[in-house]
Parts: sequence; C-alpha cells; structure tokens
Amino acid sequence: MAASARLLSIDEQAAVAIAAGTGAFLAAIAGAATLEARLAEPRLAEKTYVPLWATLLGLLGGVLLALGEISPVFICIGLPACMVALQIGRLHAVNASAWKTELVAAAALSIALLVALLLLLSTSPLAYVPLGVGAAVAAASRSVGAPWRVAGRPATSTVIWITMETAVVAAIPYVTNFAILAFLGPADTVAFRLVLSTLGVLQPILGYVRVRLLGRHSKRLIVGCYGLSALALSSVLVLHFTGVLMLVYGEAWEPVTVAILLLASVWKLLTISETAPFASLRRRGSVRTVFTARFVSAVVNVTLTTTAAALSGTMVAVFAAFVLAQMVTIVLYTVMDSRDRRSRSEGDIQTQ
Repeated sequence: MAASARLLSIDEQAAVAIAAGTGAFLAAIAGAATLEARLAEPRLAEKTYVPLWATLLGLLGGVLLALGEISPVFICIGLPACMVALQIGRLHAVNASAWKTELVAAAALSIALLVALLLLLSTSPLAYVPLGVGAAVAAASRSVGAPWRVAGRPATSTVIWITMETAVVAAIPYVTNFAILAFLGPADTVAFRLVLSTLGVLQPILGYVRVRLLGRHSKRLIVGCYGLSALALSSVLVLHFTGVLMLVYGEAWEPVTVAILLLASVWKLLTISETAPFASLRRRGSVRTVFTARFVSAVVNVTLTTTAAALSGTMVAVFAAFVLAQMVTIVLYTVMDSRDRRSRSEGDIQTQ
C-alpha cells in the first residue's frame, strides 16, 4: 500500500486497495474452509496442515508481486494470492506451535519490508521486488515440516456453516471499501485501506488469541491480548504524531486524522470482547448459532457504515459507525452464548 501510494496514480492506488481488501476476504474464507472447519471437528486427530496448493499459490503470488513495477495488474493478482497462502500458513503454525518456522517467516517478511522501505524512500520502482520475495520465502518456510496432506475430513455441513459465517464477517470491511469508493472517492478509499493495513499490527495478536481460544478458554490470554493490543495501538498513534506514517505513506495518508485513528483503535479493542463468546460457541460446535450471530452483526455493520458514508461523506463517521456496530455485536454474542450454554445444560439434564 505504501509503495502504491508513492509510485502509482490515484486510480491505480484505489485498485490496489480493493485488491488488498479482496485478499483479506479470500484469505479469511480459505482459512475457514481449509483449517478452521477442522478445528471445530472433535473427531479429527490431525487438526491443521499446509496444503501443497497453498504453498504453490504463495510462490506464484510472490513472483507476481515482485513484478509489480511492470504493471499494477500483477500487484492486484499477486497480493491476494500471497495473503491467502500466508493466512493458511499462519493458522497452521499457531495451532501447531511451530515457532521455528514462524521465526523464519517473520525474519523474511521483516527484512523484505525494511529493504522495500529503503527503496521506497528513494522512490525506487523496485520496492515491490523484496515484498514479493519476502512473501514467497515466508509461505515456503511455513510449509517446511508441516504435513501437506492429512487423514479425515470435517463434515460437509461444518465446512459450509463455518465458511459462510466467516465470509459474512470478512465481507464487512470489503463492502465498506466499495461504499467509501462510491460516496467518498478514491483518495479516501486508499486512506481507509491504509488505516486497516496499519492496524494490521494487531493481527498477529488477535489471530493468535482467537486460534488458541478455539482450543480452550483462557482469561489470562484475553487480558494479555488487551494489554498487547493497547500497546500496539499506542505505537501506531505515536508513529502518526511523529510523522513517520506520513513519511512512509506520503500524501495518501493526509486524509487520516487523529479522530479517525482513535475511533479505529477503539473499534479494534472492542473486537477482542467478542472473541471469548465466539470461541465458546465454536468449541461447543454451535456453528449455526455462530452463523446467525455473525450474519446479524454483518448486516448491522454494513448498514451503519454504508449509511454513514452516504450521509456524512467523512471517514470519521464511518469509523464511529464501526464502533457502534461493534458494541451491538458484543451484546449479541454474549446473549447468544449464554442462551446456547443454558439450552445445552437443560438438554443434558433432561437426557440424564
């Protein structure tokens, strides 16, 4: 996103922003259908793996991303491919506690980002090359030592329900991206994607906690998640105030204000509160209940954010709508988790 903001036209930047949103959407669906469905199936001994197709997709995506200087089309295809492969590899690594391969992946991505940043500051069009190489190395490293084929498959109904409920949640920022493009224009579309990408600093924390909670509940893990997330978000605000983010992103960061970042940070912190009841429902196998909760939440989110974009024409209103919708979501998940737990307890008593 930073490279595109400095090297491409505003319309090409908007296309890359949509491609990044597409990648996030597809990565969520692929991870849910491939691995999360297995985590929700108690009878399966081998929970996660890294399929061969995911590794090959990551390698192909890395090559296309590295060729981004030639055409933005390569970026728009390669970026989603890399995101899908990296998501599946990360889900497996977290569940399998594969910290050694994660260190290699982290090193590859960190070095790639540093080299790309240095090239970017000199306005070199070669900034995409290290990004593609780093993504390919990370995807390949996560496949080392990981099974690429496992025995048994989750029930088709489980795969369908989990994939659908993941899709409706992943659709929220994706649809909002198009709403902002329609009502606010390409500059705000790019800025919106930059904010989401920057807040992606939370993804390793939130993703880790979410996957671990799918296995068992842990209050200490949730408290630790709040602390680390607050620290990460504080660092983003410091980078904004000190001008570092403006230096990295250039003029594309100008629409982003302190109010937008504060609202976005509150929104992200609130998402932690839904994780515990969500994981609780998943552990009990209540996939239909989770789908219902997520569908209602998605409708509320999309309705509020699209309305905010259409009526106000400002990103501040959009992120305020995200905060309001997240509050509704927390209440919804908590109530549905409580009812589901009580219903199952009553069912067990009647069975006895």
